[in-house]
Amino acid sequence: MRYTGGFFLFFLAALFCACSINYREGQIAEELEETVPNIRMTGLRHRMATKDRLIMEMTARSSESFEAAKKIVIFGVDFYEYDQDGVLIAEGRADSVVYHTDTKNAEIEGNIELISHREKGSIRTQRLYWDDERRFLAGAAGEETEIFDEDGSHFSGMGFEADIKRLIISFMQTVDGNYVVEDDEAENKGEN
Repeated sequence: MRYTGGFFLFFLAALFCACSINYREGQIAEELEETVPNIRMTGLRHRMATKDRLIMEMTARSSESFEAAKKIVIFGVDFYEYDQDGVLIAEGRADSVVYHTDTKNAEIEGNIELISHREKGSIRTQRLYWDDERRFLAGAAGEETEIFDEDGSHFSGMGFEADIKRLIISFMQTVDGNYVVEDDEAENKGEN
């Protein structure tokens, strides 16, 4: 019997046909990394503190972390910020927050209420965007944002922007509201 190597070649051809390389599986895995969370948590409570005092506390119904997309999605958020004496200076709530871990920017959505006890005012809206580098808060285009202060002033409008560094709040269009001046200020202005 003479060996020609034909069987060996047939075996190799069959083996290579059966072991085709599927590049699509790698693409699916990468796509899933961006849409399927690496970590899911429920009933969260996060506290930040210095050596001797609480600075901030956040509670949330649940969160999902997406490492590849560099974001954390948080649902049912309540937060509280405290000064160095432990006095509550700000608080807020929202239905969801998408926090970008690489830029520290965030998209905040649903039944948003932010209250600054220090500045004696609050903001209510459905969608906000936080730019951490600029320390800038902006409302969604075409959506109404309301601001209130403890003296009774109230404004609402579209194109809300707040420069947190300089404490400047502005509306770009469709503004309506009332500005209330305290009686002491009105009397002092009348005397001049």
